[in-house]
Amino acid sequence: MVAIASFPFISGPEFESGCTQILIRYQAGGHLQSDWECVRLIQGHDEATAYLSITKKIEGIGRRPDSSIEEYDDSVEALEEIDEEALPLTTATSQGLTVEYNIVLSPTYQVPVLYFRFRDAGCALPLAIDTLYQYVIPEQFKSQVESFGVIGGITMTEHPVTNLPVFFVHPCNTATALEASFHEREITSEQYMQLWIGTVGWHVGLRVPIAIASDKTDHLDVEING
Repeated sequence: MVAIASFPFISGPEFESGCTQILIRYQAGGHLQSDWECVRLIQGHDEATAYLSITKKIEGIGRRPDSSIEEYDDSVEALEEIDEEALPLTTATSQGLTVEYNIVLSPTYQVPVLYFRFRDAGCALPLAIDTLYQYVIPEQFKSQVESFGVIGGITMTEHPVTNLPVFFVHPCNTATALEASFHEREITSEQYMQLWIGTVGWHVGLRVPIAIASDKTDHLDVEING
């Protein structure tokens, strides 16, 4: 596979190629792991670059009281364009939460950006920021995230494609973090995406399972969801 042209940055075709390879690996090895529940390659609006959607379940979360809008982090209040009625009151059930991660290419920063939200029984769950720190962010990364460390800060925004309220990891430090994590001369689009998930995604509970990261994959046709 051809190396990307301008590491640590990635072009639209290179990004889509890397996402496709992640999907192929999931189709070949997904049955050997239980961390990722679903992986899809979704076409953006107006034939824009596709983005990668990965869902995983967080087990062992007990029921908590319904949350009100006032309990959300101050960053939510900054989203004046988002209708408060679009943020339903929710509970986290004992069945566990499903986190939906969307990896979208930023045309401004020219790096992937991670957007994510919670789901319960098929409904989106905009939970308080303290729940994010309690159940999603690994203990060893909490201080980095809180201090806007190597991956930048986590806030809420509108999803660039769906317009839903989501958490996202700001990409301001992504290029620097990728350069610090990789010292070879060349990197393919697939290697880039795995490196990016390990560098950025791991801080918010997303990492590539060993069964998917291995090279034991067969050639499979890939469907892009509209």
